[in-house]
Amino acid sequence: MPKWNFPILTNIKNFYKKHGLLKTVPYVVFIAVGLKIVLGNLIILIMQAFGSDVIFPGPFTRSVLALFGV
Repeated sequence: MPKWNFPILTNIKNFYKKHGLLKTVPYVVFIAVGLKIVLGNLIILIMQAFGSDVIFPGPFTRSVLALFGV
């Protein structure tokens, strides 16, 4: 049977062993929510770059567009 390698899960497991459950839960939430926000806004930014009319860009996208003066 092959052994799967999931670096994020390994990182979470090591963090749990070092810091315990009380610090691991916010850490996991930070990873999950942060990843969703960054990837979601990146997808919106790419869609806007190719001319798609996205009604509501996220805060990250608005910040990046403001940097470029758009």
